[in-house]
Amino acid sequence: MPDGRLIKSNAKAPEGDLEASPRNAKGWLGTIVEGGYKPTRDQAALATLVDLEVIRARNLRSFRRLESAVSSLREAVQSNSPIVSPS
Repeated sequence: MPDGRLIKSNAKAPEGDLEASPRNAKGWLGTIVEGGYKPTRDQAALATLVDLEVIRARNLRSFRRLESAVSSLREAVQSNSPIVSPS
């Protein structure tokens, strides 16, 4: 982390069906970031560590929807066309 705190070396990604049950992502982050997790302080730094290929490999419906929406918005901006999402 920019302030010198570390992510614990034994941290493991959550397993199972992440879309079927509550995940408590902020609570989980609080257990793996030394000194705890605060969104306003830590979110930007942690976002730079995200590996999108790992997320894609999980085949999460919500992530596929996010990527589709971002792609549609990019196309709309590039073509200067309005968009309604979901279509």
